[in-house]
Amino acid sequence: MIHEFNHIVAKLSSLYGELEAQAIVYLLFEDLLGIRKTDIFTKNSDVLSKSDLIKLKYAEADLLQQIPIQHIVGFAYFMDLKIKVNKDVLIPRPETEELIQLVLNDFKDASIRILDIGTGSGCIAISIKNKLPKANVQAIDVSEKALNLAKENAKVNGVDVEFTQIDILNEREWQKFSNQKFDVIISNPPYVTQSDKLQMQKNVLEYEPELALFVPEENPLLFYRSIAEFSKRYLVSKGKIYLEINEGLANETKLLYTDSGFFNVDVLHDMMGKERMMVIENNDQ
Repeated sequence: MIHEFNHIVAKLSSLYGELEAQAIVYLLFEDLLGIRKTDIFTKNSDVLSKSDLIKLKYAEADLLQQIPIQHIVGFAYFMDLKIKVNKDVLIPRPETEELIQLVLNDFKDASIRILDIGTGSGCIAISIKNKLPKANVQAIDVSEKALNLAKENAKVNGVDVEFTQIDILNEREWQKFSNQKFDVIISNPPYVTQSDKLQMQKNVLEYEPELALFVPEENPLLFYRSIAEFSKRYLVSKGKIYLEINEGLANETKLLYTDSGFFNVDVLHDMMGKERMMVIENNDQ
């Protein structure tokens, strides 16, 4: 078993670096084969069945093609939950956990109404509902395929979230909310420009949906602009907006919200020290 582990790590190290390669192969053994990390180094190699060896061979080939490990095992770990993922949704990132934690810190166990815009896999809405069971959580996305997966994730994780197909860029569709108001609006919208795209790795470009990633170079804040206009109608007085942002457009995004009449527009740093989050408070109405 140790031989197979070291072999795959060595093959992947040229692509991912040794530490990341080790982390990937640990996940491969645990989530694909059901073998815990400690057992890799305490059991003999004959523990691996022929079936397991075949699975490893195919998985190794996929990883060398830079197919994400989450797509190989079928899910990602996120906020202590298992979130199913596929090519129709983004793989949840650690920085999104930081965004959710801001909401949890601000509202504790409050009975609030929350809307997740561009939910994708549902990871944000599901995690918040899991941590704030008294909250009423709704989520929207333009993609029917993404919503189907999000509904499945909510069911698997035992939480009640209302999912609706809405294009946030289409103002006419906002009417589906009727006279509803939200205490919190949260979103990780598309914000990657075409120039940013040139710096991205193959495992993102080829295996994650462009719909959830990219924006036009000439209008990179179009989703933030729509969210601002939507929030002016559907966010309660003193309600809050929580956003992931493009670190290269932090100042422009902040200016958009201050110019739209919001106040206490705070740009926050993620664990890597990058300007990747924004919290905005609604003004008195």
